[in-house]
Amino acid sequence: MSKSTFIIGMLVAAAAHAALFWPLGRTTPAAENPKPEVKPPTVAVLPELPEAKTPPRPPKPRSPAPLPAPKAAEPAPLKRVVEAPAKTDAPDTTGDTSADGPKDALPPLRVVWESADQLRSVAAQLGMRIVAVNGSNQVVGEVATTGAPRVVPFEGRLSSYSNRVRTLPRGFFGSAPVAGGDVASFWVLVPADLDARFVLLQRDAIRRKGLTPAEVRAMDAEFRSSRSGYELVITRLVRE
Repeated sequence: MSKSTFIIGMLVAAAAHAALFWPLGRTTPAAENPKPEVKPPTVAVLPELPEAKTPPRPPKPRSPAPLPAPKAAEPAPLKRVVEAPAKTDAPDTTGDTSADGPKDALPPLRVVWESADQLRSVAAQLGMRIVAVNGSNQVVGEVATTGAPRVVPFEGRLSSYSNRVRTLPRGFFGSAPVAGGDVASFWVLVPADLDARFVLLQRDAIRRKGLTPAEVRAMDAEFRSSRSGYELVITRLVRE
């Protein structure tokens, strides 16, 4: 073997040896400076918070209800209708209704008074007036409801009272001075609103008996005292 051939073989062997071990010894830029591993972001699912509720609005303050207007003073209330036997021993204390009406109108309401003092007491409490009239049905005065029975000047107006006038005989209050002078009889004047309540009592009493006003000729009544005042009581229905 020649010397040149030996040298060429050695060079080839060295080159082959270098090529075999070259990857192991070579360092790349990526190997020298490795990049940190990037992990995907973790998504945390948080529990849903309760929906915030809007606090209810406080109710608007109500305007105070207007105070009712003061009522005018009314006479003592009349209570329910009570059926009771009529008095028959005092014919001179019966007041008859003098006002006339159609056939379907209510029958006359005859009030039986216990005494002249009871009439004056009831009249004073319920706002009635007792007027004295002459033979021409002209008012000549009125009977005082307090103190001793006497006739005093009448300063009222007849138009303020019901036209259902109840009449009393001349001797109802006894002797003079009440029955003196031109007095022929007495009229019991009832305020219109109070007489309207008497009408309701009459209608209720007739209805309770299962009758109609046309089937009743007259009705008797009386006043009875109670804790709240006087109570009108229907005592008898006189049928046709």
